[in-house]
Amino acid sequence: METVDGKSRKENIARVPGGESGEPIIYMEVDSQTAKEWTRENNRACYLQKTMNALGIEVISYNVSPNAEDREVTGDALLENPDCHVEDDVLRSILTENMLDAMCHLSEIEQKVITHLYLSDDPMTEYEFEKAFGVKRCTVHYYKVSALEKLREMLSENV
Repeated sequence: METVDGKSRKENIARVPGGESGEPIIYMEVDSQTAKEWTRENNRACYLQKTMNALGIEVISYNVSPNAEDREVTGDALLENPDCHVEDDVLRSILTENMLDAMCHLSEIEQKVITHLYLSDDPMTEYEFEKAFGVKRCTVHYYKVSALEKLREMLSENV
């Protein structure tokens, strides 16, 4: 590296990426593009290690198991959330959207009945609706049955 020829090739010398701490550091002469990529990888690894040490955190690679004894697994398996059901959430969202669209076609009293009896966080009974809004229970029941039938027809058309 002290010779004229060595100094001219200095940009092509790069540390081989990877390797665990305590292992020998290997430098290689490669083309300038590869040398830049390897230098970037090594700088990033050094930065991550310093950050992890400073914050006291462990970074888990998305592609490799965190324990050498474990079989190699993908990051998908490490990060998988068994409580997450994307398909169910999407279907529920579509059904909710269809339900809200169908609700627009109900009369105001039918919307009120369906909302309070089925869609609120604390659903009412027909009896509670009667007491809260002063509408006879048989009338509440009539609007409920009428609204449910209309919703059934509208939603079956969308399926």
